[in-house]
Parts: sequence; C-alpha cells; structure tokens
Amino acid sequence: PLAALRCTLLPAVRERGIFLAILGISWFWFASLTYMIYLPDFASTFHGADLDAGLVMLATLLAGIALGALLCTPLSGGRVELGLVPLGAIGILVTGLAFYLMTPSIMPPATIDLATMLDDGGYRRSLIILLLMGMATGCYVVPLYALVLAYARRPVLGRVLGGMYLFNL
Repeated sequence: PLAALRCTLLPAVRERGIFLAILGISWFWFASLTYMIYLPDFASTFHGADLDAGLVMLATLLAGIALGALLCTPLSGGRVELGLVPLGAIGILVTGLAFYLMTPSIMPPATIDLATMLDDGGYRRSLIILLLMGMATGCYVVPLYALVLAYARRPVLGRVLGGMYLFNL
C-alpha cells in the first residue's frame, strides 16, 4: 500500500505549480467544511435562528460558490486565469472579516423561525455577506482546478487527481 501511495502522490508533487494549486484547493476544502460544520450553529447561537434559517445561510454560501464558479469563465475570457485566485482570496478575507464584525454581540433570548429571521436586517446582511463570500470562493478555487487539469501531463493526470484528493483528506 505504501508503494501505491507513493506512486499516486509523486506525480502530484513533482511540478511545483500543480502542487501549489493542490495545496490551495485543499485549503478551500478545509475552510469550506469548517463553515459548513459551524454555520448552522453560528446562526442558532448568534442570531437565535432555528434550523431552517441556519440551513438558508448554508445554502446561500453554497449558491454563492456556484455563482462565483459560473462567473469565472466570462472573467477569465475562457482560459486558465490565475489572476482570479488572489482576487478571490482577498474577497474571502474581506467578507470573512465583515461577517465577523457584523456578528451580534448580544445573543437573542429565544429561537426565531425563518420567516421572522428574514425580516431581521442583521440576518439579511449576513446572507448578503455569505453570498459575496461564496462568489469570492468560487473565483478562488475554479482557476486552481483549471490549472491542475490544464497543466498536469495527460499520462499521469489520473494520479495527479488521486494525489489531490488524498491531500484533501
């Protein structure tokens, strides 16, 4: 098993640019899973949201990632454009900071349902920030995947992708 693991990982780490893209993709998965795990609890704790409102926050983030991914083609002119990666990273940083700064300091006394939450300006601002964060995330990760697919040598592309998924663990 160790020889097979080595054969899978070696093509992924041989080329520095591909390896750095794989590390960036792994960071994306780590950060995304962290948000997915904690976002419903965050909504409950700091907004007093019920489960539905927490899931709406999560769905908003995921919809933003999909929108950002779709925006990559027109923004990059249909080619692998790594200039979107730092812009996406800056967008993630700015929206993450905004999300942190707009967190309510006083926790609500009771659980509030989704319809009531949608009337709350703070909750709506959270949704807008999460949508923008998702869009920035899509602009961050799609060019990295495109780089790996475009520049990995065809005979070892399967091993590079396998190595990438091992790094994502």
